[in-house]
Amino acid sequence: MLKDLAEIVSIESVQDTPSGKNAPFGENLRKALDWFLNKARSYGLETGENNGYYGWADYGDKSKPAIGILTHIDIVPVGEGWDTDPLTVTKKGDMLYGRGVSDDKGALCMSLHLLKKFKEEKREFSHRIRLIVGCNEESGCECLKKYRQDETDIPVVSLVPDSHFPVTYCEKGIAHIEAFFRPDSDFKANFESLVAGQRANVVPEKAQFKLLYNGFSNGRFLSFRENFLDLAMPKKYTTQVGFAKEDFTVESENGASIVTVKGKSAHGSTPQKGKNAVWGAWAFIAGSAPHNKFTKEMLKLCSPDADEYLGLRISDEKSGALTMNMGITEYFGDNVKVTFDFRL
Repeated sequence: MLKDLAEIVSIESVQDTPSGKNAPFGENLRKALDWFLNKARSYGLETGENNGYYGWADYGDKSKPAIGILTHIDIVPVGEGWDTDPLTVTKKGDMLYGRGVSDDKGALCMSLHLLKKFKEEKREFSHRIRLIVGCNEESGCECLKKYRQDETDIPVVSLVPDSHFPVTYCEKGIAHIEAFFRPDSDFKANFESLVAGQRANVVPEKAQFKLLYNGFSNGRFLSFRENFLDLAMPKKYTTQVGFAKEDFTVESENGASIVTVKGKSAHGSTPQKGKNAVWGAWAFIAGSAPHNKFTKEMLKLCSPDADEYLGLRISDEKSGALTMNMGITEYFGDNVKVTFDFRL
C-alpha cells in the first residue's frame, strides 16, 4: 500500500488546461487516473471511467446494490516552504509527508487495498462495493456532478474517507466569493501590483507587491520596514499571527521596490492554523501610505478580526464558528480582486 502511495504521490495531479478529449482536467490528472485504473485491474477488480472525469473499481456481485467509497485523485498546488520533497513520500516517525498523502491519495490507496484484500479472501457481502475516484474535487466537484448525470449505478449509501477520523457527522457549507475593491488614484499611482495565493481554499504562504514611489520617498519606505512593528502593526498581528520584520524582504528594481511577505500555509477551512501573507502585505502597505483611506479600509478587511468587522462573527454549537479565508488576491493597476473561502 505504501509503495502504491509513493507512486501516485509522485504524479503532480493538479488541475490544468484540458488536454485532449479524455483529459478535461489536464494531462497529469489523466495520467493519475490511468494509474488508478491500471492498478485496480492488476488487483483483479472490474474498472470503468467516463472521459477522464472519474474512474471506478468494483468488488462483488454485479446484481447487488452498491455501497460507494468516494475518493479523489486531484491535489491542490504543491506550493512552497516544504521541508521535504512534496512529490516524494517521506516518513518521519509515525507521520508520512507528501502532497496528497492525507487529502486524498492516502485514503484512495487504503480503499483500493481494502478491495484487493476482499478479492484475495473471496469475501461475500450483501452489497457490491464501488470505489469511485474523482478528478476534480478540489476545484468544483465536476467529477461527481458528471457521475450523477451519466451513471445509473448510484450507490445506496456512500462513505467518504476524506476528512477527520473516525467520523464526521456534519459539515459546514462552503461559499467561494470573488470581491472587487476599487482603489483611489493615490493608491494606483504608487502601487503597481499585488499577488498572493493560488486557490481559495488554501491560506497564502506568500504575498508580493510592487511599490512605485510616486509621492513616497524610498528612504522613508525602507526605514519603515526596519520599524515596521512599532509604526503600524497592530498588537493582534504580533500576538495572534506572529509577523515580524524578518518576514518581509525588500528588493529594488528600476526605482521601485518589490516587497515579498512570508506567511504560513494551512487549509482554508482552518485559517487560524496558518499565517495569511496577505494580512502582512496590507499592514505593510498601510504603514507605507498612512494617510491613504483605501489602504486603511483594506487593512481592516485583511486582519484576524475581519469577520467581526464585516458583521460575520457567528457560530453554532455543532459546527463551530464561521471561518473566512482570503485565499487569492490580485491587483495589476485596476481593481483589487479578492477570492474568499467561507465555511458557514
